[in-house]
Amino acid sequence: MEEAKFLTGLTSPRVRLEAEYSQLSKEIENLPDGPEYRLKHARMQELEHQINEVEVRQTETLSDQQVVDLVENAIRPNPQDFPLLTKYYLNVE
Repeated sequence: MEEAKFLTGLTSPRVRLEAEYSQLSKEIENLPDGPEYRLKHARMQELEHQINEVEVRQTETLSDQQVVDLVENAIRPNPQDFPLLTKYYLNVE
C-alpha cells in the first residue's frame, strides 16, 4: 500500500492538489464565518475545479502506453522505494 501511495504521489499532480485541499478543509473546520473562512473556502473551490480539470486532461490525453511508461519511469530508477513493484511488476530481483 505504501509503495502504491508513493507511486501515485510521484505520478499524479492531482495528489498534490488534494493534499492542499485536505489541509484547508482541516483549517476551516472550526473557523467562524469571516474573511479568513471565506478566503480559504474560495481556495478550496478553486482547487476542486483544478482537480477536475487535471482528471479530465490526464484521462483524455494519455494513451494506455503513456500511463504504463509514466508508472515504469517512476519505479525503474527508484527500486529502493518500490521493492515489491520492482520485483513483481518489473520482474527484477
